[in-house]
Amino acid sequence: MVQHWQAAPPGDKPIGDKPSGDKPSGDKPSGDKPSGDKRSRSLAAAQVTVCGALIRKATLPLDTPADPNEIVRLAEEAVASHACSMTDQALVGALLYRVHAQLVTGNPDYRAFAAAYRRHLTPYETLLAGLDRESFRTKVLAHGDFQRALTITREQAKQFPKSASPDDWMLARYADPALADQIAQRIRTDAVGRLDAQIDLALEPANGHNVLVESWRMQSESRPAEAATLFQRLNNLGVAWPQP
Repeated sequence: MVQHWQAAPPGDKPIGDKPSGDKPSGDKPSGDKPSGDKRSRSLAAAQVTVCGALIRKATLPLDTPADPNEIVRLAEEAVASHACSMTDQALVGALLYRVHAQLVTGNPDYRAFAAAYRRHLTPYETLLAGLDRESFRTKVLAHGDFQRALTITREQAKQFPKSASPDDWMLARYADPALADQIAQRIRTDAVGRLDAQIDLALEPANGHNVLVESWRMQSESRPAEAATLFQRLNNLGVAWPQP
C-alpha cells in the first residue's frame, strides 16, 4: 500500500479541489496548507497503518511474524514523512515490538511468557507486562530500543503536558520513576480517560487489553488491590488469564 502511494504522481491539488487559473502551479490560497504537506501526512498515516497491521500479525499463531527491523524502518519513515504524536507513537510501538521479538528469539523464559499472553495481548502490551517480572526487567530496560522509546515518551510528555495514558506510565514505571510520577498525576486528573475506560470495560468485560490497561491506571493511582480484582474477575468470566 505504501509503495503504491509513493509511486503516485504528487499533483498540484488533491482530487476534489477546484483548480485556480490565476495562480502558478504549486501556489495556494491564503490559509491553505501546501499539497505536499497533505501528501506527507497521508503517506505517514499509510505507513503507520501498515506498521500496526504487521505487528498484529505476531498475535496470529499461524502467521509468520513480520521482520521487526522492517517495521522499525517503516515507522522511522513515517516520522520522516510527517513528525507528529501519531508517528512518534507508532515508532515507540515498533521499537518495543523489536525488543519483544528479540527476547522471544533469545530468551526461553520470555518466550514462554509471551506465548501465554499471545491470545490476549499485543506484543507491545506483553513487553510492558513483562516489566513486572524482575527476570525480564533488567534486559528490557537495558535494551537500546527500549531506551529510545523512553526518550520519545519523555519528549511527548513535554510537548503534550495534558496528555497521559496508563501504558506510558507503565513504560516509565521502572525506567524513569520521576516521569512515571508526572504521568500518574495527569492520569488522576483525566476524567475523560477514566470514563472511556469504564465504558470499554462495561462493553467488553472479558477483553484482556481493556483489563490490563485499566489495571495500570489503578496501579498508577496507588490502587493495587483494585487492580488485582480485575484479573480475578477475568478468571470468573472464564478467561484463562495467565497471571492473576
